[in-house]
Amino acid sequence: MAPIIAFLDFDGVISSPRAFIVNEGMDHDHRWMDPVSLKLIGKLQRDYGFQLVISSTWRGIGRPRLEAILAPYGLDSALHDDYRTGEDEDRNRSVEINDWLNRHGWPEYIILDDDGFEWSDEQRSRWVQSCSFNGFLLANYEQADKLLKTIRQHNAPETPA
Repeated sequence: MAPIIAFLDFDGVISSPRAFIVNEGMDHDHRWMDPVSLKLIGKLQRDYGFQLVISSTWRGIGRPRLEAILAPYGLDSALHDDYRTGEDEDRNRSVEINDWLNRHGWPEYIILDDDGFEWSDEQRSRWVQSCSFNGFLLANYEQADKLLKTIRQHNAPETPA
Protein backbone atom coordinates (compact mmCIF):
# COMPACT_ATOMS: atom_id res chain seq x y z
CA MET A 1 0.00 0.00 0.00
CA ALA A 2 1.27 3.47 -0.89
CA PRO A 3 1.89 5.74 2.08
CA ILE A 4 -0.80 8.17 3.12
CA ILE A 5 -0.06 11.79 2.19
CA ALA A 6 -0.55 14.64 4.67
CA PHE A 7 -0.87 18.00 2.95
CA LEU A 8 0.62 20.40 5.48
CA ASP A 9 -0.06 24.11 5.73
CA PHE A 10 2.30 26.05 7.99
CA ASP A 11 0.61 29.28 9.12
CA GLY A 12 -2.14 28.39 11.58
CA VAL A 13 -1.07 24.74 11.80
CA ILE A 14 2.59 24.47 12.85
CA SER A 15 3.33 28.19 12.77
CA SER A 16 1.31 30.37 15.12
CA PRO A 17 1.20 33.78 16.79
CA ARG A 18 1.33 32.08 20.21
CA ALA A 19 4.64 30.42 19.24
CA PHE A 20 6.02 33.74 17.99
CA ILE A 21 5.32 35.31 21.39
CA VAL A 22 7.06 32.61 23.44
CA ASN A 23 9.93 31.82 21.03
CA GLU A 24 11.57 35.22 21.44
CA GLY A 25 15.22 35.25 20.44
CA MET A 26 14.96 32.46 17.88
CA ASP A 27 15.69 33.00 14.19
CA HIS A 28 12.74 33.92 11.97
CA ASP A 29 12.03 30.43 10.61
CA HIS A 30 12.01 28.79 14.05
CA ARG A 31 10.44 31.63 16.03
CA TRP A 32 7.09 31.05 14.37
CA MET A 33 7.16 27.26 14.83
CA ASP A 34 4.89 25.83 17.49
CA PRO A 35 6.67 22.92 19.21
CA VAL A 36 3.48 21.39 20.63
CA SER A 37 1.76 21.40 17.24
CA LEU A 38 4.85 19.92 15.60
CA LYS A 39 5.18 17.22 18.25
CA LEU A 40 1.52 16.23 17.88
CA ILE A 41 1.92 15.94 14.11
CA GLY A 42 5.20 14.10 14.64
CA LYS A 43 3.45 11.51 16.81
CA LEU A 44 0.80 11.00 14.14
CA GLN A 45 3.52 10.61 11.52
CA ARG A 46 5.33 7.97 13.60
CA ASP A 47 2.07 6.13 14.27
CA TYR A 48 0.81 6.16 10.65
CA GLY A 49 3.93 6.64 8.53
CA PHE A 50 2.42 9.30 6.29
CA GLN A 51 4.54 11.43 4.01
CA LEU A 52 4.35 15.21 4.07
CA VAL A 53 3.60 17.44 1.11
CA ILE A 54 3.84 21.14 1.87
CA SER A 55 0.76 22.99 0.61
CA SER A 56 1.66 26.20 2.44
CA THR A 57 3.08 29.34 0.90
CA TRP A 58 6.19 28.35 2.90
CA ARG A 59 6.79 25.70 0.20
CA GLY A 60 8.70 28.35 -1.74
CA ILE A 61 11.57 28.54 0.76
CA GLY A 62 13.09 25.34 -0.62
CA ARG A 63 13.60 21.84 0.68
CA PRO A 64 16.77 22.51 2.75
CA ARG A 65 15.09 25.22 4.83
CA LEU A 66 11.92 23.14 5.21
CA GLU A 67 13.98 20.17 6.39
CA ALA A 68 15.82 22.40 8.90
CA ILE A 69 12.48 23.59 10.32
CA LEU A 70 11.03 20.07 10.54
CA ALA A 71 14.19 18.23 11.69
CA PRO A 72 13.95 19.00 15.43
CA TYR A 73 10.61 17.16 15.41
CA GLY A 74 11.71 14.21 13.29
CA LEU A 75 9.55 15.30 10.37
CA ASP A 76 12.27 16.16 7.86
CA SER A 77 12.58 12.55 6.74
CA ALA A 78 8.80 12.40 6.19
CA LEU A 79 8.92 14.88 3.29
CA HIS A 80 7.74 13.22 0.09
CA ASP A 81 10.19 13.25 -2.84
CA ASP A 82 7.75 15.62 -4.58
CA TYR A 83 7.48 17.62 -1.37
CA ARG A 84 5.29 20.56 -2.40
CA THR A 85 2.17 21.46 -4.29
CA GLY A 86 2.23 23.85 -7.24
CA GLU A 87 2.65 27.60 -6.78
CA ASP A 88 0.41 29.13 -9.40
CA GLU A 89 -0.74 32.36 -7.73
CA ASP A 90 -4.10 32.32 -9.54
CA ARG A 91 -5.11 28.89 -8.27
CA ASN A 92 -6.62 28.01 -4.96
CA ARG A 93 -5.21 25.40 -2.63
CA SER A 94 -7.88 22.80 -3.40
CA VAL A 95 -6.90 22.86 -7.08
CA GLU A 96 -3.19 22.70 -6.20
CA ILE A 97 -3.79 19.64 -4.03
CA ASN A 98 -5.88 17.96 -6.74
CA ASP A 99 -3.12 18.64 -9.28
CA TRP A 100 -0.57 16.98 -6.97
CA LEU A 101 -2.91 14.02 -6.42
CA ASN A 102 -3.47 13.67 -10.17
CA ARG A 103 0.29 13.50 -10.76
CA HIS A 104 0.63 10.76 -8.15
CA GLY A 105 -2.35 8.50 -8.84
CA TRP A 106 -4.60 9.70 -6.01
CA PRO A 107 -3.04 8.13 -2.91
CA GLU A 108 -4.94 8.29 0.37
CA TYR A 109 -4.50 11.67 2.02
CA ILE A 110 -5.44 14.11 4.74
CA ILE A 111 -5.27 17.91 4.74
CA LEU A 112 -3.94 19.82 7.76
CA ASP A 113 -4.92 23.44 7.24
CA ASP A 114 -6.53 26.29 9.17
CA ASP A 115 -8.21 27.93 6.17
CA GLY A 116 -11.60 26.96 4.79
CA PHE A 117 -10.70 27.09 1.12
CA GLU A 118 -13.17 26.03 -1.52
CA TRP A 119 -12.56 22.40 -0.69
CA SER A 120 -14.36 19.76 -2.71
CA ASP A 121 -16.66 17.46 -0.73
CA GLU A 122 -13.94 14.79 -0.93
CA GLN A 123 -11.29 17.19 0.40
CA ARG A 124 -13.58 18.51 3.12
CA SER A 125 -14.05 14.94 4.41
CA ARG A 126 -10.25 14.68 4.80
CA TRP A 127 -9.60 18.17 6.17
CA VAL A 128 -8.51 18.77 9.74
CA GLN A 129 -9.02 22.47 10.50
CA SER A 130 -6.59 23.88 13.02
CA CYS A 131 -6.74 27.21 14.85
CA SER A 132 -5.23 30.20 13.02
CA PHE A 133 -3.97 31.68 16.29
CA ASN A 134 -3.03 28.60 18.30
CA GLY A 135 -2.04 26.04 15.68
CA PHE A 136 -2.68 22.29 15.70
CA LEU A 137 -4.44 21.49 18.97
CA LEU A 138 -5.29 18.31 20.88
CA ALA A 139 -8.77 18.26 19.32
CA ASN A 140 -7.12 18.40 15.88
CA TYR A 141 -4.80 15.55 16.86
CA GLU A 142 -7.79 13.44 17.89
CA GLN A 143 -9.66 14.24 14.66
CA ALA A 144 -6.60 13.42 12.52
CA ASP A 145 -5.98 10.21 14.47
CA LYS A 146 -9.57 9.09 13.88
CA LEU A 147 -9.37 9.96 10.18
CA LEU A 148 -6.04 8.16 9.75
CA LYS A 149 -7.38 5.07 11.55
CA THR A 150 -10.36 5.03 9.18
CA ILE A 151 -8.08 5.33 6.15
CA ARG A 152 -5.81 2.57 7.46
CA GLN A 153 -8.76 0.24 8.17
CA HIS A 154 -10.30 0.94 4.76
CA ASN A 155 -7.04 -0.04 3.06
CA ALA A 156 -6.06 -2.99 5.26
CA PRO A 157 -5.70 -6.22 3.33
CA GLU A 158 -8.38 -8.74 4.07
CA THR A 159 -7.22 -11.66 6.14
CA PRO A 160 -8.25 -15.13 5.04
CA ALA A 161 -10.83 -16.84 7.22
